[in-house]
Amino acid sequence: MQRLIYLLSIVIIMLGSSATSADSKCVDLSQLHWIVGDWQTMPDGNTQEKWLQISEDTFTGSGSSRDASGDLQQQESMRLVQMQREIFYLAKVGHNSLPVAFRAKNCEPNSVTLENPNHDFPKQIIYLRKGNKLVAEVSGNNGKGFTVHYELKPGN
Repeated sequence: MQRLIYLLSIVIIMLGSSATSADSKCVDLSQLHWIVGDWQTMPDGNTQEKWLQISEDTFTGSGSSRDASGDLQQQESMRLVQMQREIFYLAKVGHNSLPVAFRAKNCEPNSVTLENPNHDFPKQIIYLRKGNKLVAEVSGNNGKGFTVHYELKPGN
């Protein structure tokens, strides 16, 4: 009887640890529904990012940054797509002729890590949501990177 309890304990521990690692795997776009919304930096609102769910397999995003006088500095089109039980982030910016793809490597209830180690910059993007705030950490090699702090626009 003690041996049976011991074996069951080991099985439960193994199942628990595999469930924990599976929880962080990005397999379904519904894991990232928390990113949907209209986000802006505060108090100026000069940097904005907007995410919409357009299908079960696709979120579309747009981002822009303006200077203090309101002139457009940068614009970006983005997609989050689910394909063959993986999630990919595609970013199209003006200085690249084609979109750049990042693989979602780690999905938690309110965060996602996106990576492309072969891209010049960035190599990693981390989105983290806390309540009505969204943080985007963009990083590359040798400490190069930046962080953007967004707040959900009122009415979202």
